[in-house]
Amino acid sequence: MVALAVLAILLGLGVPYLREFFITNRLAAATNELITGLNFARSEAIRRGVQVTMRRKSASARNWSEGWEIFVDANSNKLRDAVEAVLYAGPASSPRVTVNATAAVDEWVGFDASGRAVLATGAPGTPSAAVFVICYEGLLTEAGRIRSRAVIVNSSGRVRMGLDANGNGIPENDAGSDVTSCSMP
Repeated sequence: MVALAVLAILLGLGVPYLREFFITNRLAAATNELITGLNFARSEAIRRGVQVTMRRKSASARNWSEGWEIFVDANSNKLRDAVEAVLYAGPASSPRVTVNATAAVDEWVGFDASGRAVLATGAPGTPSAAVFVICYEGLLTEAGRIRSRAVIVNSSGRVRMGLDANGNGIPENDAGSDVTSCSMP
């Protein structure tokens, strides 16, 4: 009976930490997969000397949760044509993990032969950086615990994680402001 009581106490104390471990692990895995895909696309563009595009698979606007594909975009139309082979296909994120992006990378992000990011249309007012937000259960934070990550791609092609400089548990965009939403970063 004493052993069962001790086991029950240990389980009661350990289960919340185990849940937190799984959440942190899922966020890290989705973030690392996205960063790896973006860096791969950039390095392939430089190596091949042509534009390489990373395009989301989802039909929903700004939703990258269903994965993506990376391909040599020979005609720079941001669409994978029949003759353009997939270099890498990113997997769908884990259940409960969402990956959404700003309008600058709503459907695609490209990298030119010099490794610079090709964002949106290049029209005046195009942002200098794009932000992907990875969230667990659609929350930025939950009871003071971190439930989100941000990945930033600036116009020079640099890919990095968003910081939390003010320590409130919410990642910041390239301008240093908190990301405001998991669905519309």
